[in-house]
Amino acid sequence: MAEDTTLLTVDEILETLRGEGYLLSKRTYQYYVQEGLLPKGIRKGAASGGVRFYNDPVVLGLVRLIFALKARGFKINEIREHLLADDADSVVINGREKGAIGEGVEGGRGLVPLSAAGDLYQLIMRLTPGGEALRLCLQCGTCGGSCPSAEEMDHTPRGLFALLQAGYDAEVMAADTAWFCISCYYCTIRCPQQIPITEIMYTIKELAKQAGQMRRNDASDVSRIYVNLLEKYGKSFDMGYAFRYHLSKGGRGERAWGSLSLNHHDREQVVHGPAHIENIGQLQRIIVRAKELEVDDR
Repeated sequence: MAEDTTLLTVDEILETLRGEGYLLSKRTYQYYVQEGLLPKGIRKGAASGGVRFYNDPVVLGLVRLIFALKARGFKINEIREHLLADDADSVVINGREKGAIGEGVEGGRGLVPLSAAGDLYQLIMRLTPGGEALRLCLQCGTCGGSCPSAEEMDHTPRGLFALLQAGYDAEVMAADTAWFCISCYYCTIRCPQQIPITEIMYTIKELAKQAGQMRRNDASDVSRIYVNLLEKYGKSFDMGYAFRYHLSKGGRGERAWGSLSLNHHDREQVVHGPAHIENIGQLQRIIVRAKELEVDDR
């Protein structure tokens, strides 16, 4: 059976786009398919044997449109909404008009071919120890399948990395993925490419803090209290942990100040703060120096 010359393989699509100046990897193309931005293609037998996916040439126009919308600041969901809209010439999303396709945008850029990976992708790899391994991501989903917090996240680590590779920097910074990370290291341990996923989450959180995009939630409050206790005492203190968390949420009852009294069998037990570990000063100096080195590295 002869191959249908009116259809294009993914490689042919990417080669055509590359000739026009659009830098798009096969991995990013597949991500667009997974997100519903591009059709899955038609599965057919190839003349050379085996099975291949073929696509209508209209996909070329869709990819060009995706790049144009990215240049205007559209996010994934907005691009999908636009592609599904009946009017492909102009669109109003979330109450703000993005402009007609083909019109100039800020700086008169118009239709601008963008790199498949944005500046944030490069920055995260540079700031994270071992971060260069992110280039090896297979999009296998092992990290998302291993993560106990995956169901709560806007995007699993796999999805977040796909956004990074596709150049959606703003959407990565706005996602809550890193803030739901509990540092269990399951993803890092199980990653077949040995990508330091947990460390990348720390890097994203640090960048978000520097950009004023820190998400204040229970996870960040608990982490901050835990670190403060370690820096002060050299160890955690469960009752103080719970007490400070209560205060951070606005607790102002009778037990909000002073020693916390608990009923213990037939008597009242007063819980005091823990003693410092031995040589707490040395630990504190190590922490201070580590923070200085971290700043120097950045």
